[in-house]
Amino acid sequence: MLENTASLKVSRRVHAVLKKIVTGLLLNRSMSPQSILLLCHGLISESLPLITSKNKEKQRPPPDPRLPPPSCLLLPATPKRGGAKPVISRKTNMHILVETGLS
Repeated sequence: MLENTASLKVSRRVHAVLKKIVTGLLLNRSMSPQSILLLCHGLISESLPLITSKNKEKQRPPPDPRLPPPSCLLLPATPKRGGAKPVISRKTNMHILVETGLS
């Protein structure tokens, strides 16, 4: 959810939900502090298997070397007025996860 939005309203709601989740995890006696730290580290570093499997699926295969390269003599399309919209980084709202993990 945080990767796709730049809205302050949505990020505040996600932050509130994460606070409730952390409170529930801390009150859960069956989870040790070590397992909670491992979960927080995995979420922040994006090294959990559920997160990394999505990144592996999105990788494109390399282009076929048997195909001819695109012509370098073709002119690119004329740029539109106003330019391209800036791309929102996936890590724009990462500070919310870090703050929740540290609280």
